[in-house]
Amino acid sequence: MNRRVVFQFMFVIFLMLFLIVSIFQLTAKQYYYNGISQTIITHSQSVIKYTSFHDYSLEDGLSSETISELTSKMQYEGAILHIVNKDGQIIQSSTGLPQDGREEDLILVEQGIPYDPFYQVERRKDEKVLIVYSPLKLDGQTVAYLRYTTSLEGVNQVLFSLNIAAFIIGVLVSVIVFFVSLKLANSITQPIKEIIHVSSKMAQGQFNVRVKESYKDELGTLARTLNYLAEEIVRTEEMKNQFISSISHELRTPLTGIKGWSETLLPSNDISKEELKQGLQLISSETDRLILLVEELLDFSRFQNDKIALHKEEIDIEELLNDVLLQTTSKAENKQLSLVFEVPSYKVEVDVNRMKQVFLNLIDNAIKFSHEKGTIYIKSKQGSRFFHLFIQDEGIGINEKHIPYLTRPFYQVSHQQGTGLGLAISAKIIELHGGHLIINSQQGRGTVVTITLPK
Repeated sequence: MNRRVVFQFMFVIFLMLFLIVSIFQLTAKQYYYNGISQTIITHSQSVIKYTSFHDYSLEDGLSSETISELTSKMQYEGAILHIVNKDGQIIQSSTGLPQDGREEDLILVEQGIPYDPFYQVERRKDEKVLIVYSPLKLDGQTVAYLRYTTSLEGVNQVLFSLNIAAFIIGVLVSVIVFFVSLKLANSITQPIKEIIHVSSKMAQGQFNVRVKESYKDELGTLARTLNYLAEEIVRTEEMKNQFISSISHELRTPLTGIKGWSETLLPSNDISKEELKQGLQLISSETDRLILLVEELLDFSRFQNDKIALHKEEIDIEELLNDVLLQTTSKAENKQLSLVFEVPSYKVEVDVNRMKQVFLNLIDNAIKFSHEKGTIYIKSKQGSRFFHLFIQDEGIGINEKHIPYLTRPFYQVSHQQGTGLGLAISAKIIELHGGHLIINSQQGRGTVVTITLPK
């Protein structure tokens, strides 16, 4: 990965340098060529401006003396001057006329010479030359063309030197960028290597290791997420172990009672009818307790696998809660608790058995964790879209650090009894009905559980 990052980084830099050097070369060439041509054109135009043509006429054209004078005045050091008429014939040259009076390789009549100054580059033998055309205008009419030919050998040597300098600078920049990219690549890949190393240890079950969270941007987020994942796995593992311990205790207690009384009730033992009745009642109640525990575990398994189907029907919420209170009254009376019930008649569409399971669990918890002679409030409120039910106690309350985890499977606060599945199953049932369950509590002051159901 380190090599790949360096390679991609260097590829981008090389591409950028190539484009910069190419643009520089093209710009430098155009700059020098334009500079030479503009200098020659300016020279020719300024000379023409201050030259008088007394013997010029449209019929006869320029005299040979005028042409010779022009050739002498128009010459530019380092350039060969040709005066070319509109027919493309060389009528004067600073190097002397050829025998036939034409130089085919220098005349561009076939292409047409424009009326404005311009230049072009041509290759002559072993060198490039710059050819500049400047029209000679008299009385607003073009009567001839001044053609300057100058060698580009010196300019090309300067351009070559500039290109070499640009290449050397590019190489130096590439070397510097290479080492910088190595450092940058290491700054990217090193944290990833550490994260991979730590995650490999976690995959082997070593959840006590952690990744440094000092990294910035996405790497820091990834490190924090991985550490959070490890903490959640550790917490889940602790919850699982706690659950196994709790469920073992929950199963052992009724089984011990059942086994003890079953041995006591053997025919060989001499027991009274009262003892027989007491033993059978205990066996029945402990069996019910085991059945309830197994049902709770089965419910959790069904919810985890999304195999729960709700059978909704319309029912009065007041009647449903009254049925639940009848089942919990004896527990409340044992602790001398007062139940304040303020829920008016209101029709809701729910799975009756599942919702009764939720209410039983929540009211049973309120009774279990209330102080003796306390009060439990069951109230409701109707909103525009939702129906809200509140179950409030004045019991021992819950530390705020536990509240976010109460509806997680197997989570138990130190003073809780049972499997730690009741609230998780209740929250899931409410969620399947399209609502939600909220728990607010203050340690030592009590708890409020809010059930919200869609209207």
